[in-house]
Amino acid sequence: MLKKIFSNQKGLTFIELMIAIAIIVIISAISVVYIKGTVKDEVERATDQWAADIRYTRNLAVSRTVFDFATFSTNPSVIALGEIYPPGGYGISIDKPAGLYKIFVDSGIDGSDIDSSALGYDTDTDPVIKTETLTNSLIKFGDLNNTSANNNYFSFKSENSLDTNLVLSAYGKYQVEVDYKPAYPAKGYRGILSIGELSTDGYILLNLGKSLQEYTQPAPPPGNKVDPVMQLI
Repeated sequence: MLKKIFSNQKGLTFIELMIAIAIIVIISAISVVYIKGTVKDEVERATDQWAADIRYTRNLAVSRTVFDFATFSTNPSVIALGEIYPPGGYGISIDKPAGLYKIFVDSGIDGSDIDSSALGYDTDTDPVIKTETLTNSLIKFGDLNNTSANNNYFSFKSENSLDTNLVLSAYGKYQVEVDYKPAYPAKGYRGILSIGELSTDGYILLNLGKSLQEYTQPAPPPGNKVDPVMQLI
């Protein structure tokens, strides 16, 4: 009886096997897309993360959180500050080419690193609390109103005091961006965060706002056609 049962069982045909494999491949592809998401999703996630970090940094300043410089530094001048509210407040430094930003504590002490004025913090005197790095090299952090700048910073000193090298918009706003800028004609995506607004009495109103944009790069200007073979010579 056992022999008869086994002899009556049929195996998969080649066509059935190929259909099964195709179904598995389709399901796997859908799963990978769902897990990875799109570039637009990456931009939105990075924008949300940056918004959360900006709120955190601002809250440290608004709540006058003290910082123990002796624990986070080896510089004698910085160690001597002890546990106090940072003289320069709490800030964020942007390195656009590297695709990262750092939350730092401004000791108010000038360091010796050559890029101090550009970065807004001194690597040898201002402790770093957190570094956030983008995994997609085509996405960049930056100043929305000065896209050619490679390094920017903004430090919250108090509830209505901001030290920054960001450029004000025509509407008096400081704005940063998370930008994915592909070559024409692919779609670009941008997350915009408003840091603060300059009021008529000279105070900075620190109100954080978020928006997302989809755009297409302008078509490149027509140039002289060059023979590709001649171009390689």
